[in-house]
Amino acid sequence: MYIPSSTYRIQFNKDFTFRDLKKQLGYLDSLGAGCIYSSPIFKAVPGSGHGYDVTDPHKFNPEIGSLEDFEGLVRVASDKNIGWLQDIVPNHMAFDSRNPWVADVLESGPDSPFYSFFDIDWEFHNQALKGKVMLPFLGEPFEKCLQSGELVIWYTRKRLFVTYYDNRYPMCLKSYVPLLEEMQKASEKWEMPHEDIEAIRLLIQKIRNFGNTISIEEKDEFRTQLTNALKSKDFEKLLRFALDSVNRDPERVRAILSEQYYSLTYYKATEQEINFRRFFTINGLICINMQDERIFKYYHRFIKSLVRQGLINGLRIDHVDGLANPGTYLKRLRSLVGEDTYIVVEKILEEEEDIPASWPIQGSSGYEFLAVLNRLFTDSEGWRNMEEVYQEIVPEIPPFGRLLPERKYFMLKQRMHGELENLYRLLINLKLIEGEQEKIKEALARLMSAFPVYRIYSDSLPLEAEESDWISEAFARVEDRFPKLKEPLDELRPIFASDLSGDKSFDGRRMNFLQRWQQFTGPLAAKGGEDTTFYNFHRLISRNEVGDSPSAGSISVPVFHKAMVERNKLYPHAMNGTSTHDTKRGEDSRMRLNVLTEISDQWADSVLMWKKLNSSFKGEGGPDANDEYFLYQVLVGLWPMNGKFKNSHLKRLKAYLSKAVREAKVHTSWSNPNNEYEENFLAFADNILTERSEFVSSFNDFLKPLIRAGAINSLAQVVIKHTAPGIPDIYQGCEGWDLSLVDPDNRRPVDYEDRKKSLNKIKKSFSQKPVDLLNKLTSRYSDGDVKLFVTWRMLQLRKRNHKFFRRANYIPLEVDEDEEIIGYIRQSSKKWLLVICPIKNHKNLVSSDSLKLRMEVEDTVDLPEKAPSGWVDLFTGKHYDTLPSLRELFHHFPVVCLHSSNFKF
Repeated sequence: MYIPSSTYRIQFNKDFTFRDLKKQLGYLDSLGAGCIYSSPIFKAVPGSGHGYDVTDPHKFNPEIGSLEDFEGLVRVASDKNIGWLQDIVPNHMAFDSRNPWVADVLESGPDSPFYSFFDIDWEFHNQALKGKVMLPFLGEPFEKCLQSGELVIWYTRKRLFVTYYDNRYPMCLKSYVPLLEEMQKASEKWEMPHEDIEAIRLLIQKIRNFGNTISIEEKDEFRTQLTNALKSKDFEKLLRFALDSVNRDPERVRAILSEQYYSLTYYKATEQEINFRRFFTINGLICINMQDERIFKYYHRFIKSLVRQGLINGLRIDHVDGLANPGTYLKRLRSLVGEDTYIVVEKILEEEEDIPASWPIQGSSGYEFLAVLNRLFTDSEGWRNMEEVYQEIVPEIPPFGRLLPERKYFMLKQRMHGELENLYRLLINLKLIEGEQEKIKEALARLMSAFPVYRIYSDSLPLEAEESDWISEAFARVEDRFPKLKEPLDELRPIFASDLSGDKSFDGRRMNFLQRWQQFTGPLAAKGGEDTTFYNFHRLISRNEVGDSPSAGSISVPVFHKAMVERNKLYPHAMNGTSTHDTKRGEDSRMRLNVLTEISDQWADSVLMWKKLNSSFKGEGGPDANDEYFLYQVLVGLWPMNGKFKNSHLKRLKAYLSKAVREAKVHTSWSNPNNEYEENFLAFADNILTERSEFVSSFNDFLKPLIRAGAINSLAQVVIKHTAPGIPDIYQGCEGWDLSLVDPDNRRPVDYEDRKKSLNKIKKSFSQKPVDLLNKLTSRYSDGDVKLFVTWRMLQLRKRNHKFFRRANYIPLEVDEDEEIIGYIRQSSKKWLLVICPIKNHKNLVSSDSLKLRMEVEDTVDLPEKAPSGWVDLFTGKHYDTLPSLRELFHHFPVVCLHSSNFKF
């Protein structure tokens, strides 16, 4: 099986194409990247910045490149021993008429071969939507758009469309008749060529002769007929006349729209009613019925071809939780692409949750690794103190464990009520409850909001014991918090029971419901948690991260070791991610913010001082206490390494703050923007960040040692990521400092030419005088070259000793009683690798402005009996006949990685 030595994430878009990457393969090879980890590359909505809005999975995105471009790129990469891991999107596609599958459904309804491809309820309980799919893309209610003339019937050479600004929605063929009849009537008053009049008659006759179903051939024949007719200027002039006549009369437009297989709808309507499954709450992404094997095979046929040709070595599956049956999907995928293909899934794992053992994959894309590493770098005592600090400054915010289900409930009732209503209706339709009972709907909403994990995966009864426990936990939480819901909960309990009931019909119906229910608990967890509560709860925002939790606390070194031993046993080739396109902030921002737990008292005093110092800038509508506290933490993570906060940083900050307060949905939101609050918040940020403000001076002084301590954390994170069990993943550009904010900030272009120059200088200096290089890198750390150096050394180690890392044991070491340092060994056969990194270092910084540590420990680390006596320092190049003291090991560099002399370089 193909296993990458490492992965390097690339975000493709119109500004960074296959050809652009091809130019940088030399640099990535020199860096040591083992595999390109590519964002989606298939045809997407024009201008897409991310590629997850796929319009055709059987074609490459022309804005990124052609098949020939891709083949040439992969050929060069392969020559450099760089593989290709492709991110694919099986859960959803762009709900856009530029998606040919969607367009065909809109035009042909049940006659379309793609009619069943999308998760649409064509038998929706609202009679007005039976046989139609909602198109929730109007900026105002339908009636207002109709009366204002914003909905216009127009044409191309092949079709008639309903247009709404730049959007075009194809009309069904039967609705052409009134327009053609309008043309026929007008032709009697005009001197029209006979062939044009005959063309109109034949088009009408063609439509009327269509049977109950219209074949693809018949549709193509009709379009050819229309195209030929439009070659006549008189025919086109008459068509324009007819369209103008219709468009002047809103009632005639209404009549034509009523005949379509879709219903144009105000975009906010889906918050309360929806008859298709969407990705999270994004109306523009419609989900696919991927559980249908026929649809699975059709969707993946191009992907299969690329894998079989050897152009793709691995697949990363986006949002696997959205699929009706992820386990079945993954087994089909494994069968499709073969046993040699590397497969990982995007999956958020809560504490104590594991990936289902039956999934035929190598693991996840690495969020659980990010979380455990984040917790390791959080000081336990300081973490508890940060809670007291937060409660003192923002006493109105409840504990995270209480806030999360409330915010999930808010999302469900205010933004996803349509989804909740559909689940409730499913209970009724499956005769799992008797008649309509609003109390059941409320209990269901609370149950979903209290669910402790993203979803369960069973497709048959009885449920797995662990899944049954999670369901029981959700019931217990709701019963405890809402005792008045006991009766409806008791009615729901048999539906969620883990065991077989003895009634096959009942069990079949409730399993049907449970499978559907599972597809919505995940989106609710994401939207209510990551995209809402994480913007409400600010105890320590580095912990508000995808895969992590603000309630998880810190972990000890022994607990980290235990997690890595287990990881090496179960998923040794899962990805070790620290930054992704979805993380809330850059990996180095998190490591710096975690240092606050080492100085929590100083942080509390500083915040209280800054609040007083900046109080005059707040005015009547300034940020509330929670948002102000949030801002100070954001600044800790964003502040540049050199301490020079520029206008470019302020611009990025303000864009982020606007997004953050809307995501919080407290004072403002995307649905109901409060411009006054947003403007006041941004004005506050503007005022406190003027170049000569007292706050900036005070903040800079506070941050100087924090920046250095955070930078050392970051270097340790790089070393651990590359040497712990798993495949290290580097998000584009993160070989240098990554202080980015959430997307789209983290998709800013990378200056690879600058990186290339820096790497060349580093390699040259290292080959000549390694220690002199380290002195320079640790004293001039702000440019990021020190992180680039560590990343380069680690990637070279991985790539040149790939077999070692595939087989190596993980052996924990006890380095110090205070757990300020972590140490472990990776060992396979006669090869040994020793890692020693500081994880709490604020108090050990030397007084000078460098990344040097004051390590007074004269002890050496106790090694296993069979460990070698001689070692080589990966960073200094020094050879040791015996293992020196910690003081000597840390003398030149703040992180240590030693290897036995038989490693390849």
